[in-house]
Amino acid sequence: MVSRKLNLILVPAILISLGLLAYVALRKAYSRDAMLTDWGELILNLEKNTAGYRPPVAARMHAYVSLGAYSAGTGAGDPQDILCTLQESMHSGLIDSSGLDAGLAVNSCIARLCELFFTTAPPDEILRIKELESRYRNKLGSKLDKDRKMRSVSFGLITAHKVWTYSMSDTLGHDAFLFNYDEKYSAPDCPVCWRKTGARPMPALLPQWGQVRAFTVLPGEVTLRPPPVFKEDPGNQFFREANEIILIQSQLSHEERWIADFWSDDRPGLTLTPPGRWFSIACQAADQAGLGFLDRLRLHLHLASALHDVAIKVWEGKYQYDIMRPETFINKYLVQDWYPYINSPTFPTYPSGHAAFGAVGATILTEWFGPNFVLTDRTHEGRGEFKSTPRQFHSFHEMAVENAWSRLLAGVHFRMDCDAGMDLGYQVGQLYKSKGILPQDRVPDQRTSMQGAIPFPFLTKLF
Repeated sequence: MVSRKLNLILVPAILISLGLLAYVALRKAYSRDAMLTDWGELILNLEKNTAGYRPPVAARMHAYVSLGAYSAGTGAGDPQDILCTLQESMHSGLIDSSGLDAGLAVNSCIARLCELFFTTAPPDEILRIKELESRYRNKLGSKLDKDRKMRSVSFGLITAHKVWTYSMSDTLGHDAFLFNYDEKYSAPDCPVCWRKTGARPMPALLPQWGQVRAFTVLPGEVTLRPPPVFKEDPGNQFFREANEIILIQSQLSHEERWIADFWSDDRPGLTLTPPGRWFSIACQAADQAGLGFLDRLRLHLHLASALHDVAIKVWEGKYQYDIMRPETFINKYLVQDWYPYINSPTFPTYPSGHAAFGAVGATILTEWFGPNFVLTDRTHEGRGEFKSTPRQFHSFHEMAVENAWSRLLAGVHFRMDCDAGMDLGYQVGQLYKSKGILPQDRVPDQRTSMQGAIPFPFLTKLF
């Protein structure tokens, strides 16, 4: 009798508990945070599968979409004064208090900007944009009155239009995915000047990108150190570093191949771009840390803006110095039939874009999450084309250094490229910090937190 009464009490209680858990899980699945995660995943898929989205173009797209999302959610962004928008971002609030719904506004803004930035995406990807917008419009707006719902969606669309109009005024950067390669570009004639390389030689990629409009970095605020002077002498730095690459490539271990593949982004149709990779890492960190909706909007704006700014400085340097890829140098001066583990990119080598994106990305993320944030990067998990097993890291700077090192393992960069790229990315990250853009006084300064944390000796001099 007692047992039967106990069952009568316990069974309904268990069922109610399970129902509550299911309800909470359902609410979470269609929360604002989940919406940003889903849009992030779709945007990364779009940049991977849409022709023309090479690193600088992808970085710029992320910056403008993140600016739109932040502005739609807070009502505080001004495309005409992005520095002020960034500096005030840590003090802004959501538009909910003004009678609008921030979730709906951000959802409609991102959807519209995706339609505009990815007009040439495959049809099934364009359909996914529409489906995702509709899903969250219905879920987030299900308990709102019709007027508030319509005004919120309209505000997001108006914000997207403002951001897109501002993008259009940057004539060199806008719609650059349609004009990646410059057939008319001719590199200078010098012993180590860049030229078309590899099994499928292509014209120069975006040689004018250094003139694209930046978000915050002004001329002269960061400085790329010049490459070493070339001399046709076995003791010259070019020869020493080329021989180092040949040696590394001749004895790649299983793990080194894994590292080279793990960070080998910018293979169109197969992987994300290097800026997209750090956006993926940021999304994973935000999920792991339980970052709220408003902070995610801020984080995306800070990171995407910095990636865009550093891309401009990297490409400016690439075509200022026009240094040939290691593959070209080795074929010309050392081994005629040598080729790298991964195909050489179709633009000059100095400085390394991967290294610069990693350094600035690590700086921004360290300011947000701290110097000892442990993260297992699952960006490529489940891919069958290469070893995609996730790798665990104990800081973002550890990730950035391994990312830079991977380019030597891949055979596509000299050591000097990675040193210079890391230094340039670090400068842009520090500039963002000095301008009061990032969260203040949350973690130790990067230069201190990096001491003793670098597993690869070629970068220790930077810190």
